[in-house]
Parts: sequence; structure tokens; C-alpha cells
Amino acid sequence: MKLALVQMEVVMSKKDRNLHRAIAGLVEAADAGAEVVVLPECCDLGWMSSRARLEAEAFDGVFVSTIAEVASAKGVYVVVGFTERDFEDIYNAAVLVTPGGEVLLHHRKINLLDMARPIYKVGTILECADTEFGRIGLTICADSWAPEPTKALSMMGAQVVLSPSAWACERGDEMNNLDSIRQRYRARATESGVFLAGCDGVGDVSEGPWKGRILEGASLVYGPGGELVAEAEICAEQILLVDIDLAEAGGVERSRKIT
Repeated sequence: MKLALVQMEVVMSKKDRNLHRAIAGLVEAADAGAEVVVLPECCDLGWMSSRARLEAEAFDGVFVSTIAEVASAKGVYVVVGFTERDFEDIYNAAVLVTPGGEVLLHHRKINLLDMARPIYKVGTILECADTEFGRIGLTICADSWAPEPTKALSMMGAQVVLSPSAWACERGDEMNNLDSIRQRYRARATESGVFLAGCDGVGDVSEGPWKGRILEGASLVYGPGGELVAEAEICAEQILLVDIDLAEAGGVERSRKIT
């Protein structure tokens, strides 16, 4: 499976601009031969945008539907992180869209930071799905801080877990933050025997409790033995292309849903 992590700039509360950048990255990745493309967490509005309650959409809204149309036109799978509305509830969500433009997986972030709970409702479901490449699971960012979500997906048979992310730090503290992220991802991949891929954005965090921080990039992929397979640059837009063999990952034959 040729995987692409689209490390795009995410501008807070600028949905149209972010959609344009997401489409450009998706097209470039597909043209480079990617079969599965991952975009960052909340790449529509940014994590904890002040516009979240005003501009959140269902997964059949304009933002995700437009990306799904492009994925279908290019014949690739795409994972996109977005701000989801479900009636009055707002979720930090992600979907896996097939090359036919259909939503195959839908995940709502479970491990919310306390500061995020006034905006986002906690997700309650983990699931994975079969593709021609192997079985794929979804998480979002801090879901990888704790062992349980990745391990549960592995028990369902997932061979790769794709994780839109928004790693942020104080400017100048990029390497310390990256070391912490590497430790967590290495541990999750080792414990669970899966490939674990985190796709971060880049750019300034200009709103919310983390105002003044930056998204640092450094998107990465760890393998089932805990080895670092690939890592993107810090603080730069980049498309990270990675060839991975899901036959190397563990997993069980039967799929389950945990609620």
C-alpha cells in the first residue's frame, strides 16, 4: 500500500482556504502514486476553532463531500479530519472515504483533552474495515496517547491505524514535543503489532487555549515492531509518501465494534 500523509498548513477558521489546500495536497499525492491519502485533524477549521459551533457540518456536508468527489475522481482512499455536527452536538471526527466516494469508516475522537470538552462531545465507537490492501482502523491524535484504542483496533484485526493529528507546541520546543510523540507512537505500534501513521498539520495556532503555539508537522509512520518507518520535516508543508506491507502487521480474522 502506498500511503501519503498530506502535511498541509491549517489556518484557523478559514474553511474555504483549508479546503483548497486539502484538495491540492490530495491531488498531488494521488498524482505521485498514493493509494491511501491522510489529511490532518480538524483540517477544515483547525482544532478548537472559534467557528466550530457555527461552521461544523455533517460528514455529508460540503467540506467532506467535496474531498470525497476529488478522491473518487483520482481513484484513491482518503482519510480527512473535520469538525462534525450531529444536530446540537459537535465532534472532532474523521472519515475514511473509498475510491468510489463512499464513507467506509467514521470515527469520533475519544481521548479528548479537558480543555476541548466545552466544544467537542466524546466519541464512543471504535471500528475498522477491510480494503484490498488490508484491514484499516481510524483514531485521532490523542487517541494514541493511551494504549487502549490502538490495541482494541488491533484485536479487531486492524493492520494499520491512520490517525489525523494536530500536534502543537511552543515555538522553539519542537524537538522536545516530537520526542514525546515518537515515544507514544513507538509504544502503541509495539504493543499492538500494527502500522500507526499520524498526519499532522503545520501553521500558527491563532485561536483557543493554545493560541500562540504552532502545529509542528513531523508526520510519521511507525511499524509493528516499533521501528520508525518514515517521518516528515518539521514546520514545513510536505507530502510524505510511504510504501508499507500490511502483511507484516498482526491482527485477528474477525471484526468487532466496541461501544
